Formats: sequence, C-alpha cells, structure tokens
Amino acid sequence: MSIQINPQDRLSDAVPGSRLFKDWLTGDLEADFLAPEHQDAGRELDLALQGGAAAPGNAYGPAPLFGSTWVSGWAESMATDLHCDQDRALFRSQLAKLQIGEAEVVVTGQQPGFLGGPLYTLYKIATAVALARKRTVSERPTVPVFWSGDDDDDLAEALAPVAWDPASGEIHRGSDPSGTSTPNGRSRMVGRLASDPWSHETALWLEQVSSSGLVKTDSLPADLTAIWRAGVAEGLTWSRLSRRTVLRVFAGCGLMVVSGDDPGLHEAAGPLYERILNNSDSLADLAGQRGRELTARGWNAQINARSLARPLFTVEGDQRVPYVPGTKALGPALLRPGVMLRSPVQDWLLRPAAVVVGPGELAYLRQLDPLYEKLGISRPPIVPRLFAWLLPPGFDPAALRDFRERKTTDPDLAARLTDEAEEKAGNILTDILTRELGVEKERAGSLAKGRTRRWRKGVAAMLADEIARSRRRQAPVGPSWVFPDGMRQERRLAYLCATALWGGDLVAACLEAAARHLENGSRNDWREFALEVPDLQS
Repeated sequence: MSIQINPQDRLSDAVPGSRLFKDWLTGDLEADFLAPEHQDAGRELDLALQGGAAAPGNAYGPAPLFGSTWVSGWAESMATDLHCDQDRALFRSQLAKLQIGEAEVVVTGQQPGFLGGPLYTLYKIATAVALARKRTVSERPTVPVFWSGDDDDDLAEALAPVAWDPASGEIHRGSDPSGTSTPNGRSRMVGRLASDPWSHETALWLEQVSSSGLVKTDSLPADLTAIWRAGVAEGLTWSRLSRRTVLRVFAGCGLMVVSGDDPGLHEAAGPLYERILNNSDSLADLAGQRGRELTARGWNAQINARSLARPLFTVEGDQRVPYVPGTKALGPALLRPGVMLRSPVQDWLLRPAAVVVGPGELAYLRQLDPLYEKLGISRPPIVPRLFAWLLPPGFDPAALRDFRERKTTDPDLAARLTDEAEEKAGNILTDILTRELGVEKERAGSLAKGRTRRWRKGVAAMLADEIARSRRRQAPVGPSWVFPDGMRQERRLAYLCATALWGGDLVAACLEAAARHLENGSRNDWREFALEVPDLQS
C-alpha cells in the first residue's frame, strides 16, 4: 500500500481555535512573564534537540521514577504486553540505561478511549518517537514514553471517538454500557473499567473489517484483532488493553507506556506530593493569577475555577474523590493529581528532555509556569505534535480550507461560549442583587457565582448539542471518514480504526510525517500534512 505524504498549509493557519498556540508557532508569544526560550516553538524545539545530553556521569542522574522501587513490577508487566522478544530485548536495554542516567525520555500522553482513542493520539506518539530518534542519532540516547491518563473519569470524552465501516460506509460508535457510574453518581476511573463491553464490540468490528476483502494490508490488523479477542477472553481492564494496543501499533519503536493510575508511580512521587500539600493554596492562586494574565493579553486560560479548586484526588475503590487538605493523612499511593498538577507530577517523575503537546495542552502548560517555579521543577521544552489529515486520492485541499473557516470547527467553542455566558449572567445577577436588593457586593458576587455555576452544566450541554448539529449540517462532501460527524478528523476518528484499515503502512507514514514535521519546525516552517490513503469505500 502506498501512502503519499504532502505538506499543506502553514500550521498557524490550519489549526482552529487557540490564538496562543498560533502565536507560539509564529514566535509572536512575547510577554514579560515568559522566558525568551519559551516564547516560540522553534526555540523550544532547539532546546529539545540540543539540551540535556544524556551520558555517563550525567549530573541529573536517573529520573526519580526509574530509580524507584516501582520499576521492577512495572517492567515485568510491560514485558508481558510487548509484541515480541525483539521488543522485550530493546525494552530491557533502554530501561538499564534510564536507570543509570545514560538515557533520557521524551513524553506525551492521552486518556485511553474507544478504539484506542482519537487519531491525534497516533500523531502525538509518532512525534515523540521521531523526536527520540532524532536525539538518539545526535548522541543523546532518548526513549519515547506514553503517559496513559487512565486515572481520568470522563467517560463522555473516552467514548467520543468513532470508527468507519468500509462495508456499509457508515460511522460505527461505541455503546455506553451500564455499570460505569456508582450509586453516589460518581464516575469510575476509565482505566479500571472492565474492557469487555468495548473490547467485544471492537473485536467483532475488526473481524468484520478483516473479512470484508476491502482491506489488503500487512499483519497489523490481524494482530490487533487477536489483542482485542484476548481482551474479551482475559477480562482485561481498559487500561491494560489500551497499553497492549499502543505497544503493538508502535512495535519496534522502543515505546514505553506508564499508567497514570499506577499506585507505585504515585508512591515514587511522595516527596513532591509533600511539597504540594504544604503549598496547596498558593499553587491554585498562582495558576488563577496566570490565567487572568493570559486572558488579559488576549490568549486564554485553560484551567477553570472548578479544576483549580480540586488540585488533588484520592482513590476510593475505583473512583477519584476530591481531596480536602488536612482532612486525613494519606499515603501518596492513594493520591492522584487533578488537571492543575498532572503535568508537574509527570515532569518531576520523568525529568523529560521534551514534552509533545497539542494546542489545549500548550495553553494549560503556559498557565502552570509559576507552579513549576514554586515547586522547584524545571519546565522541559515543549514540542508541537504532528497535525495531519487522512485523505482519499484526488481530494481537493480547498475543502479543508473551507472547513476550517467555520467557527464550529473550533474544538473549544462550546467551553468558550459557556464561559462567556456564565460571566455575563453572573455580572447581571450581581448587579440585580446589589442595585435592587441592597446586598453587599462581595456577598452578591458569591451568590451569583454559586448560582451560575449550577446553571453552567445545562447551558454547556445545550451549546454542545447545537454546535454538533451545525457541524453535521455543514460537513463538506466526501467520504464520511474524512469529516466524521462534521468534526476535525483527528479529534473524532479513532486511531485503532485507521490503523486497522490502512495497517502498518499508515503507522510508517505517520512516523515519516512526524520526522518531516520536526525538520520543518527546525526552520520555523511548521506545516499541516496530508496523508493520501486508499479509499476503501465498497
């Protein structure tokens, strides 16, 4: 199978939404609260490629995680899930170097989802692999690491990806099985859910695709089918099944996978958690203040007030429960970071040479800069992930330009509009309470804030539904897998669907495109890519 790789428009023009991300790509992010090396993507890439050379006697030594007692149990489990003996030998060799400080890591991450998760998961990992290879060739031995956010409990996000059935030409969705919530209404952590409801459906879909006669590729689809059959037979958790899948997709790449829900991993982070608990109030204040500074400069704050108020969670059974500092002493193995602390914990444990991110993550990390300083964590260079479209032969690139000019292609549109509605409603209520009823201003603001926060959920759902209807109505003409549900492909199409349909050739094309992406970026010529794949419509 031949897959053509073609650079398209400048990435700053091609990505909807985040102005901050676009300004970063073009070097227009200058601000007095940002260090010069963090003001544009080109300079950060240079740091990622040239900084922190790993060698015997490295002053930093091994990253805390790889020097902890956590390693032995994780290594045994990882070796079991690797695809072949050759991968296991490479894993042991890389791990030995990491443990003595003769190698470093580049890291990226994503929550596991239906059929593996959205297509951009594939692009994130491909970029991390390509970056690790580029550093290793330059005598900086580097290992790509995927941080699986399986401690997340957002099932709606996990079930959002879709597949495409080449036999019927229709979109295939995951069901929402029962048993994902508890009697108290809390959601269970995604990684701890039994995978059977999803693995059974997926195994059937993979078998149907393989037997349709439309897909003619290598052994990857058959191997993926076998993995998901085993998921049914062995009763694997979603976390374990997701790890086996991603390790097979990137077999031979030296990829390592860590679980965000691994108790031993958080035990190793004990010294950092102690530091966090001693500074919990000031950390939220710092992130809130930085968010306001970003907003005042016309960019955006990614972490909302609710997330700032819940920096840490504790594990109770298979649920995450917000932790209230001072309520009871807990061992670090039972702690899990919320949105505000996930990256600091990751970077403290792994000491990465670079982190591969997308637009939302960049905004999130910019808001966390003062937290890194407060906690004494060196902020690693940030590298933008690959952005690409899978397109049938002869597809008109102008259709992509027409598509992204629509406001509804912005993935953060619903959240932004909800924020705007909540702020305006809160101001109106505050004014009514003070002007008409004489309520003291501070109390009026608190009352209005509490009421609009409860109102927010319904407004957000309404806006999301209307945006989705608009997307479907305005979807450009073409195969349904190009604009699934009228959305940007990489956010909606599941990566397991794509790799099952186009096999190892697609993975190889993504790795090659990621290498070109980094090469272009070193010249400050960041581009979106088109990968021309066979149209399998029956």
